Amino acid sequence: MGKSSPDRRQSRRVPLLHHVTYEVSIDQISNNQYPSPMEGQIQNVSEGGICMVTGGALKHTQVVEVGLPLAVDQVTTRTIVEVCWVRRELDQDKITAGLRFLL
Repeated sequence: MGKSSPDRRQSRRVPLLHHVTYEVSIDQISNNQYPSPMEGQIQNVSEGGICMVTGGALKHTQVVEVGLPLAVDQVTTRTIVEVCWVRRELDQDKITAGLRFLL
């Protein structure tokens, strides 16, 4: 039986299923058009970042602005994150991404 890989997570994940909107930084879009808001679903959150499922295209090292929900109904706060990893789901229209808080 092989060794299991060590858990690289630096902080505990808390499940949180919540709808979010996000925008890719304009300087990272090849045609220099104003970025359109995209939608995603948070899967979990930690001190260091979030895991999100989306139908949008995200790439490793992209900087993204995400609207995170607060405990108060219909209130969000904007924060900046960096895409640390991306995994294509079996449903080819979806990806799961690990996003690290920068701000």
